[in-house]
Amino acid sequence: MSPFLQRWALRLLLPALLLPLAGCAASSDVSTSYNASEDQTLFETDSIRITRGGSGLGSSGEQVMYVKGQAECQGKNCTPDSVRILLSSATRNVSWLDYDNVTISTDSWSRTWNNVSTREDPELVGIGEFMRLAMPTAEFRQLLQSRGMSIQIGSTDINLSFSQMRPLREMMVAMTPGQYDSTDDVANGENEEDVV
Repeated sequence: MSPFLQRWALRLLLPALLLPLAGCAASSDVSTSYNASEDQTLFETDSIRITRGGSGLGSSGEQVMYVKGQAECQGKNCTPDSVRILLSSATRNVSWLDYDNVTISTDSWSRTWNNVSTREDPELVGIGEFMRLAMPTAEFRQLLQSRGMSIQIGSTDINLSFSQMRPLREMMVAMTPGQYDSTDDVANGENEEDVV
């Protein structure tokens, strides 16, 4: 084959060869798995990392928390009745581990949970899940219509921006195919500036 034809063949084939790789590079922030032996579907977001500045907590002084959405239902093509928001600490000795009450609020919605600590021994200050918050799916949908949300644990406020809430919106889409469109959310269609 002549060098000219080789170049043209390469130009035509290269995009076709790279296209499948582009699909592999894109990843979702939500996983859906079905357990056939229990006839149960689990929806779960990746952990959303939230950081707060601070002092005296290691070299950077940064406090790290993770927020994760999770829901399950019976059957293969089912819609969960409720959603859980899991809060995990990635930093030792932070004030939010001393509380077992939490309030999540947005510009138009608020809810408080009491006695929701999942720590087995409150005396142990460590890393891992420390709260599990359950709410009906309809209430979760209301939460997602905001431009951001605030999680208050004791006197500590942790804010999630609209863009940080994306995995939670993606989970709602996965849980309710055809019923929920994240383009309906208040912030979507407007300037996606992060507001809390």
